[in-house]
Amino acid sequence: MPKGRHRIALIGAIETGDEPANGARGNLVSLATCLAAIEAARTGTAQVPGQVRARPDPHPAPRPPAVSG
Repeated sequence: MPKGRHRIALIGAIETGDEPANGARGNLVSLATCLAAIEAARTGTAQVPGQVRARPDPHPAPRPPAVSG
């Protein structure tokens, strides 16, 4: 789409209530697929897109030592 057409398409979608061609809804499927692929690579097990809700923290905070009583 030539420059400026995206803006026109977005304004038209807002006015009509339609989903814009460059809307985020379609990207959610792509994001779900990417998160599932990352988790599958990390765990070595198949993952279902849409069931993985977040990318694992690559730098998790250290856990405090267990206190024995």
